Amino acid sequence: MKSIPFVVALVVLWVGPAWAGSYFPIQPSSSWEYVGDQGGNARARILGSQEVLGANTTVREWVRTSTTSPESLVNYWSTNTEGDVFLHGFTRFDGLQLIYDPPVLFLDMPLSMDRTWQTVTVVYSDFGGAFPTGDTLTVGYQVSSIGDRTVPAGSWFGYAVREGVVSSGTEKFSLTLAGTALRPEDEPFYENWFVQDVGEIEIQTDEVFKLATMSLPPTAVEAVSWTTIKSLYR
Repeated sequence: MKSIPFVVALVVLWVGPAWAGSYFPIQPSSSWEYVGDQGGNARARILGSQEVLGANTTVREWVRTSTTSPESLVNYWSTNTEGDVFLHGFTRFDGLQLIYDPPVLFLDMPLSMDRTWQTVTVVYSDFGGAFPTGDTLTVGYQVSSIGDRTVPAGSWFGYAVREGVVSSGTEKFSLTLAGTALRPEDEPFYENWFVQDVGEIEIQTDEVFKLATMSLPPTAVEAVSWTTIKSLYR
């Protein structure tokens, strides 16, 4: 008979999906509220799914309320088992839609100081890839800072990721890759802060938005009885 090593009294097995431990959670019903440095407020929330160029993606809505520049759009995301995050494109409710093929590698895990990565992507204006815009984007990322970051919702250890876009087309790309407005003086670079199991706590658009509140469903776990644990050693 095998001996049973010392274990803690409470034992659980992870049975949740691949987003557990993600720096960009996409669980259904998740939501985040932000306050801007120019008086605006914004909300991000997970709505559902959308097929984009044959891939199943998660739809995240971004709505900003502001007296000067309100904004409403959705963008399309996916992850893999390594925790990498991919951005497939966006649809703004003012009519602009851009879809990326291949999807842009938004977060390349694991994050570490000065880590860099790049995606070259062709841009389309439809989910099926029938209508190219004529733009090919080279998108570069760099982990530009790490450390404790304080926002209205709290203080966490996180990673700042700096993003830059260079367009080979004739139109200047004056939005973030996720479709939000960008200040002209910030183009083509902007920086967001990410925290494990929280997501984006600071987002740079034409305002800097900081996390104020959030609602994230708990990751599913399954309790395991002591009898079950003992049976593993027989």
